[in-house]
Amino acid sequence: MKEDLTPEEAETLRKAAAELALRDFDGTLARLADPRASHLPGELRMLSSASPEEVGRFVAFMAEVAPDQRRRMLQALVDFGETDFQSDFVPLMRALLDDTDPELRALAIDGLWESRELSLGDRFGRMLREDSVDAVRARAAQALGSFVEQSELKVHLRERMAPTLAHLIELAGDLREDPEVRRRALASAGYAEHPDLIGLIESALEDDAPEVRAGALRAMGNSADPRWADEILAWLDEPEPELRFEAVRASGELAIASAVNPLSIIARYETDRLIRAEAIWALGEIGGAVARRTLEAVGAELAGVDEDLLEAVEDAISSCALIEGDLSFASWERPDDEDDAAEVDDDYDELDDYMDLEDADDEDLDDGAGSRRGRRGG
Repeated sequence: MKEDLTPEEAETLRKAAAELALRDFDGTLARLADPRASHLPGELRMLSSASPEEVGRFVAFMAEVAPDQRRRMLQALVDFGETDFQSDFVPLMRALLDDTDPELRALAIDGLWESRELSLGDRFGRMLREDSVDAVRARAAQALGSFVEQSELKVHLRERMAPTLAHLIELAGDLREDPEVRRRALASAGYAEHPDLIGLIESALEDDAPEVRAGALRAMGNSADPRWADEILAWLDEPEPELRFEAVRASGELAIASAVNPLSIIARYETDRLIRAEAIWALGEIGGAVARRTLEAVGAELAGVDEDLLEAVEDAISSCALIEGDLSFASWERPDDEDDAAEVDDDYDELDDYMDLEDADDEDLDDGAGSRRGRRGG
């Protein structure tokens, strides 16, 4: 062990020792199980990084708790883990993947959303093949998306993920399969470059089940493939909120420059709060002066009205600043033909009039307005 510690290192060790001394794993579990108990901020962190012995006590404790309480407890851990990045509930969640309650198995998968352990990818693949409950299989299919994405980024993982990817593609195209399973399987498979995916996505867009059509739109966004830009734009006017949400999300994932106009209108006037928040995020992903001015206008309207959405606007404006000038793929170029260039200018003037923004000049169109490959290089 290092003998000469800096003051900062010594303070870190002191705090860690103090937290360890105060750790009350069993007491925290008992309070979590009691719906009448009040909790101190960050108290659930006591259950973080559980040792094998603590995991055993956790499993035994959960077995004695009524089903509705167990679900409430695990949901609280999942929610806390999503916002508290110092917590690590992976050992606890893994222990519940074999639970007899399918709702607990599904929640445990949710609680592992950030883990990239390859053994978990194998486990989710088995659950997708073998679990008896479609809702759990759908959650496993969704969780596999991050592992398919990893295999695209790291060539040495592709062989390991190949059977799982093939199974996802098979399920996505199986008309006898549960629609939600098909949806999640297609969305996760969308991260891969596979010859069957283009036709599969196109077929899914015509499917009778709205869940499957939503999966096709999610797969387009996950694909990092600009070929889908026009198709995604066409779905931004979709009356069905779930499908419109997916189209908005895909626009941001692919950073589609020509989506700035409709996204700006959605960000300002959409009545569905989730879709509006997603449009705000998407504008931040696309960037450029027009998107930035729209976000500033939306932020001014939200000040003192909706602090959560205002925070989303501030994050999106920060994203605009980070990506400004990033045209790494399918970059937008001003048309050489004067008539085409004039038509583009008219489009932006129309948006400015509609949004009550200052005129966007020609330089704005080159200011971060091109699509870019968000998840993969090349």
